[in-house]
Amino acid sequence: MSKQLEAFDEALGRMRKTVGEQNCSEIVKNAVFVISAGTNDMVFNMYELPVTVRKIGFSPSGYQDFLLRALGSFVQNLYKRGARRFQVASLPPIGCLPMQLTIGSIFNGLRRVCVDQQNKDSQAYNTKLQDLISRLQASLSGSRLVYFDTYNPIMDMFSNPDKYGFSQTHEGCCGTGLVELGPLCGELSLTCPDASKFLFWDSMHPSQAAYSVLADMAQKTVLPYLIA
Repeated sequence: MSKQLEAFDEALGRMRKTVGEQNCSEIVKNAVFVISAGTNDMVFNMYELPVTVRKIGFSPSGYQDFLLRALGSFVQNLYKRGARRFQVASLPPIGCLPMQLTIGSIFNGLRRVCVDQQNKDSQAYNTKLQDLISRLQASLSGSRLVYFDTYNPIMDMFSNPDKYGFSQTHEGCCGTGLVELGPLCGELSLTCPDASKFLFWDSMHPSQAAYSVLADMAQKTVLPYLIA
């Protein structure tokens, strides 16, 4: 997050040179800052194999508190730079991500089913996140912060794929769909014939089709309040 703030400061400098100080301040004030954080941290620092240093030092609840403190500080730093409108996304059902289905199958007779405890951890984090957003809203004068639930929509897509036109929810479109993500999903990677039929693009990230569903929900439920 500190690197993202540094990049934002660089962007602010370029904006000031281009449109001037006052116009830059207005742009930032009226912009909607969409923040999604925590999924990678929980997957790679709490659940991945082998056991990581962070896992040794934190319980899942303790690590959630650590992440939320960092998130709160991040929002406050953006506020100091003029940001006023924030949409903060929840954690998804981490236990149902294809990568977690694959890792979980090692301990579950090779059955690729959702890891219930990880989903419960996500729900616990989301409850804490909503409390954090309420406290930030009360302390940051003139701000508008909105919690955006991604957990329940993604779980609904996972459980009721036909409703959204999906034919595959347990694997990603890229590669085998079981473990590949990031650099392993490059230009030379094999992909499924039609990514719009997949809930996930790779073993961790939703497909464009899934993000379109979430974006439509945000436009109907969140943006009207933020841009009013």
